Amino acid sequence: MSHLQPSIWITDTYRKQYDVIIAGGGFLGLWTAYEVIKQYPGLTIAIFEAGNPPLGASLRNAGFACFGSPTELIADLQKNEEKAWQLVSQRFNGIEKIKQLIGTAAIHFENCKGYECLQVNAQEVPYFEQQLHRLNKGLQSITGAKACFSLQNSLLQQWQMHGLNMLVENAFEGCLHSGLLHRQLKQMVLKAGVEYHYGTEVLNYISGATIQLDTTTGEYSCNKLLFTTNAWLGKWFPQLNITPARGQIIVSPPVNNLTIKGSFHFNEGYVYFRHLPDNRILIGGFRNLAFEEEATLEIAPNNYLQQQLHQFLTTHFNNVNWPPLTQFTSWSGIMAMTPDKQPVLTKVSENIYAAMCCNGMGVALAPVFAEQVADYLME
Repeated sequence: MSHLQPSIWITDTYRKQYDVIIAGGGFLGLWTAYEVIKQYPGLTIAIFEAGNPPLGASLRNAGFACFGSPTELIADLQKNEEKAWQLVSQRFNGIEKIKQLIGTAAIHFENCKGYECLQVNAQEVPYFEQQLHRLNKGLQSITGAKACFSLQNSLLQQWQMHGLNMLVENAFEGCLHSGLLHRQLKQMVLKAGVEYHYGTEVLNYISGATIQLDTTTGEYSCNKLLFTTNAWLGKWFPQLNITPARGQIIVSPPVNNLTIKGSFHFNEGYVYFRHLPDNRILIGGFRNLAFEEEATLEIAPNNYLQQQLHQFLTTHFNNVNWPPLTQFTSWSGIMAMTPDKQPVLTKVSENIYAAMCCNGMGVALAPVFAEQVADYLME
């Protein structure tokens, strides 16, 4: 008999069979596990996460608590007004759910407001102001406030932001620490009885009355299997038409004369930046300059886009003596995109399901979308 045979203590303690296995330990996987165990406290549930720590967008994002910049919302409303308002409502309620269930201090949540920076021609100003009025009217039933968005152009001079002529403030957005949010969620589901397995990647599965899984840490079985692997869902289910989208991020060392505070968007959200403690700034984006190249699952730097991010800082914050790019910290994260910007929730075969948030809004969307996923999974 092999010395690797498990003892009775192992087999009695570390089960190999579960009621539900969730493949993907990011925000959506965690929130879904929370919703399922809350409704069915007697179930055995395990989350399998391939990375250690996770490699998905949940821990490789910019730490924004946002639900949509004005230009993005205007564009979405033109495509499908009903779906656009529904999505905004879910994102807003998701942020509120985070604050209510987890609190703000534990995840370094800052109510520092959100901003969109614009370069608007004089002829376009009346149209844009009209659209802001439309957005505020539509958002009133969601936020409870008459004016979610307001023009704060004077802050451009106060914060010494150059080359921009319009600044729109969102009173309900802010920033948070994505790593602390993930840890708090994980602790919450562990306390409820959910197991979390790092370094366990699903390699193959066989469906049936009981689903058999082959993973990097051994064989398991379950009654229901849910994939929440975001951009990596396309590897399992190409029919879902999911496009990976790599986002580049750089973080400055501490600098002098940095006065901004908040989460900022530019160019329909393709550029985003925020303050960090100790006079640092985080900036990411410019994926729109290399759509095809950034439609990848490879977590690697794109030096050209990182140079563009550095150039954005030197152009629009030219009062700051920015160090060279080589002194910046950098990383990338893989988001997932769908053609209509809607999240995905589907049954791919008997007792096997797939779900994903999308378009870089998983922080805000996952808490509420997970309620739908849990109901659908356990129907």
